[in-house]
This record gives sequence, C-alpha cells and structure tokens, in this order.
Amino acid sequence: MRVRRYWACVEVERRESRNDSIRARVWGGSDASEADALERAKARAADTDWDALAEQRRRPSNAHNYSYHRGVTPEHIVDEFLDASGSRYAAITVNRYGAQVLNTASLGFVDIDADRMNPKTLERVNELARETVQSRPREPVAGEPKRGILGRIAAFFAGSFVEEDVWVPVPTERVEAWVRAAPGRGVRAYRTAAGVRLILTQPPMDPASAETARTLEAFGADPAYAALCRAQESFRARLTPKPWRMREMHHDRRTIGYLDYADPSAEIADWIERYSDASASYSVCEFEGAWGAADPHDEHAAQLIKLHDEATGVGVDLPLA
Repeated sequence: MRVRRYWACVEVERRESRNDSIRARVWGGSDASEADALERAKARAADTDWDALAEQRRRPSNAHNYSYHRGVTPEHIVDEFLDASGSRYAAITVNRYGAQVLNTASLGFVDIDADRMNPKTLERVNELARETVQSRPREPVAGEPKRGILGRIAAFFAGSFVEEDVWVPVPTERVEAWVRAAPGRGVRAYRTAAGVRLILTQPPMDPASAETARTLEAFGADPAYAALCRAQESFRARLTPKPWRMREMHHDRRTIGYLDYADPSAEIADWIERYSDASASYSVCEFEGAWGAADPHDEHAAQLIKLHDEATGVGVDLPLA
C-alpha cells in the first residue's frame, strides 16, 4: 500500500519557451519521518516525467492523471491497521474533498458510479441496466422535488442537491458469473447515492494485479478508480458523504490537501467541523445482498467489513450522500 504517515513536496519547473514554463509539486512519502519524506520527494523530482506533465496541461479534464501514473497521492492518515508483523493492511485517509476513505491492501472494493458528465460512464450504466432484472427506476418518495433537468435546477436553487435520483442496477448477472467462475468467491453489494459498491469478500485480491484489473473492468468500475488502485496498490472506499450532496453544506466544495491537516487555517478548521456535523444526518451505503462465499477471507477482512458498514451507516435508514 502506498499510504504514508509523512509527506513532503518540492517544486519543479522547466522552461518551455521565453514566456512559458511547466511547474508542479512532486511529493515523497515515508513512514519514518518528514525528513525522509523530503529526501524521497527530491529523488522523485530528479526523475520528473515532463512528458506526463505536459500531457496533463494539454488535457485539463484529466487533471489527476499524473498522480495516477506516478502512484503518489498525499493524504492525511486518520487511522491505520497493522498486522502481527507490523505491516499495514488498511488505513483511513482524507481525500482531496474532505471525505474519509478506507484504503485496503487485499479486501477488494468495486465502485460503479453514474457520472452524468461522462457519456462513457452513462453508456456503461445503461448496459448494466439492460442486462439486469433489477434495472428499474426508484419509486419516488412523497415530498421529494421532481427530478430530471428542470427538477434538478429547482432542487439546486432550493438548496437540495442530494443526488438520490440515479438508479444504477446491481450487476447481478456479472456478480453471479464471477462467483461461479472459481470456487470460494464471494461478493457483498451495496447501494450508493449514485451507483453500486461491491466488496469482494473472497478471495483476497491484489489491487495492482492484471487479474484485478480484469475483474474491475468486468464489473464496470470507473477506469480512473481502477487506475488509482493500481498506482496506490490499494483498494479505496469512501466512508463519509460527499460534501456537495449534503444540504447543510450549501454546495461548499473545498480542496482539502494533506498540508491543511498539518496546520489548518481557521477557515479550513471551520469547514471540517461543519462537514463532520452534517455527515451525521446521512449514510453512504445501503446493503443490497450477498452472493457466494460472503464470509470474509480472514479476521482482518471481517474487521474491515464491519468497520465499513458501521462508518457508512448501513442499516440506519438515512439519506444517501
């Protein structure tokens, strides 16, 4: 797992022309000390992939590709889990928009999200819907604003931007086919605000392996998520709500970097407190069902599944966000 206790960064720059240059931060991570993290950052800076940086600048819609390819995403550690040998098998970190994320070394997670801004993602979701008997629109709840474009605009100005209207079907046929393909496989499925989450309970998975890449693709996982799993050498599962889906946050999006937790400003500290308070009124997942060998593959996996279900609010009947 490329999760580290300490991070440090150095600035790099290359002049392209008299009036143009490429600048970036290069991060190094360490479990030993900040000084060691800085030395690692300097070593990586000496080997900067300028072609990747130039490509990122040409394609701003892929702003995080450099992190995916280089395998470094500095995140503050909230908690970590070590085995008897002292090796980290999981950690809870804070991602760039302030949500807590569970990182796991061998417990597989698959997120299938409906991203309205990505036609390829919607095409994949529609494909799942066509082949799955569960593909039906969610029944409207009394008192909810009408959805669709006009409904979403009305909801936005009314201060209600919780994305509860996306029905991504659990890909039951694909799940059952994967479970049947080899003995001892198991899956737990969850509903999320805009998609489906699968936990691969058995067997243990290697997030950087070709087999895992094929599994994620077969289930229809977001390609960016699959790339991040390979680069970080860990699976990731968001435990707390997305802030812009909570009415109480008033669509207040922030970029919460690693350094913000080392020395938070008053503004960031206030945002974190408001986010924590608002999160208590929402869940992240609803349990949908299990297939195959749904019991965890070892005691560590069992601990993490229990933690996941409690942290994401499974079974508490709150709005998903």
